Amino acid sequence: MVGGQGAAAEDPRSVLSPLTNSLLEQLEARIKELKAWLRDTELLIFNSCLRQKDASLQLPSFKSLCSEVRARRRGVASVLKLCQKLLQQSQSGPMAEVGPEAEQHREALQLLSINLERRWEAIVMQALQWQNRLKKELGEQQVRTHYSYSVTLQLQCHPTVTVSPYSYSVTLQLQCHTTVT
Repeated sequence: MVGGQGAAAEDPRSVLSPLTNSLLEQLEARIKELKAWLRDTELLIFNSCLRQKDASLQLPSFKSLCSEVRARRRGVASVLKLCQKLLQQSQSGPMAEVGPEAEQHREALQLLSINLERRWEAIVMQALQWQNRLKKELGEQQVRTHYSYSVTLQLQCHPTVTVSPYSYSVTLQLQCHTTVT
């Protein structure tokens, strides 16, 4: 193509500013790291919580999980907000993308965001189940609750063919007071 348009068509990032490219690379790295942590944590929960072991042996793993969840909650929220912001920018404004390839990118980003959010919420819920089981087996004194956590779930529905796009959101406020001493 004339004027370098072929390079832009081959690599959509070539039209982005260096700062935007840097932010996208950072987001990709954070998503990759978050996926690895989610996978490892899901395995930990499955291997530690779901198997019937002595509750007193599970307590250190549970405490470690609670610490990690507390430490990661802002980072997870940040990644999800960035994904949402990218979705919004790709749908409207000066950087709005059009065409079937752009729609595929939006759908992939939306599915990624939903997947990460659901996996995160599942880990939080499984930690609560684990906590309740430990409380039953060990008693309230060894597993105390003071840790506050709030989850907001937003589902968006965007039909593929429509005259007027619509969206809806469902908000779920989950108060989990779960600190282990």
